[in-house]
Amino acid sequence: MNQVQQILTEEEYEIYAKHIIIPEIQTQGQQRLKHGRVLSIGAGGLASASLLYLVSNGIGQLGIIDDDTIEKSNLHRQILFRTKDIGKLKTESAQHNLYELNASCQLKIFSTKLSKSNAYTIIKQYDLILDNTDNFETRWLISQLCYQLHKIHIYGAISTFTGQVSVFNYQGGPNYHDLNTKNHIANNNICNTAGVLGILPGIIGLLQATEIIKILTGIGNILNGQILIYNLLTNTFKKSFLRHITKPNDTLQKIKADDKSKQYLKIKPYLKNVISLSRFNQLVKTKKKIYLVDIRDQIEYETGHFLKAINIPLAKLQIPINQKILIQQSFNHTIVIYCNSFSRSKLASLLLINKYINHFILQTHY
Repeated sequence: MNQVQQILTEEEYEIYAKHIIIPEIQTQGQQRLKHGRVLSIGAGGLASASLLYLVSNGIGQLGIIDDDTIEKSNLHRQILFRTKDIGKLKTESAQHNLYELNASCQLKIFSTKLSKSNAYTIIKQYDLILDNTDNFETRWLISQLCYQLHKIHIYGAISTFTGQVSVFNYQGGPNYHDLNTKNHIANNNICNTAGVLGILPGIIGLLQATEIIKILTGIGNILNGQILIYNLLTNTFKKSFLRHITKPNDTLQKIKADDKSKQYLKIKPYLKNVISLSRFNQLVKTKKKIYLVDIRDQIEYETGHFLKAINIPLAKLQIPINQKILIQQSFNHTIVIYCNSFSRSKLASLLLINKYINHFILQTHY
């Protein structure tokens, strides 16, 4: 990829005038944005919002990797695309539409799926990795490569009415493995299986883009070691703090590919506290005392839930007093948590792990 000249042109001074007059940005800050190298893994809802603003704000080099095509059902949340784009590759349409927005941004597309065989070669070209994926296997791979190559991992995830944002592997801070440890990592589950309100990925994508701009310009506080959780229904933001639990190298094994110029990582996920629906039914039949906790929002819970399930929404589960009440009420019971979003279940699990509350995660779709 060609090196971008950091010096701003007269046209760029005119375009970014409102940036340059900000004391914390000025010309140097805008030059840093122009020198920025960002890779978006995924070109869906999160990417639509983040890419539009990153390109319009002057990011110099941008890579996009995705193997999907545009469907009519994408348009309500993937605002980067238009009706005329239906049936086309997302990468090609994204490149065309973003180029029309800002022709000075160098755009490189990879119309393929990120995999163990190509991830090393692609990710090493960029400095900030924008994680717009929707499955844990890919996110696990991204985390390992970012750790190995010293890249910053900009994380975003959504489910129905809630979203999460964080910055991993930043200045020695926690990484995605600290949210999903090697002993509790999920298998290849889609993060969101219950639909999503169209505006939510736009909000979360903008927050991701904001973190990138702050990192490149050196302003503000970065979401390092923190998960920012947004609830659209209550219009509230809450932060959870992460701590180092394991290093990715503990579970990494470098494998040389047939092409010796490439390397990839072999993933060894482990499942210990995740149980299937059939295993859950076996526990019920053994007449074990089970305390079933539905961590979905109240509206989702009222729409339909398992018999005798207790509703403790994730936002409320984060409150220490509610955790104490859970311990008291579940005494001599086996705690089982569940949600239609595995990402929310994993976050809830992390909260309980940090409080040394034994539990299982029910893995099911409904």
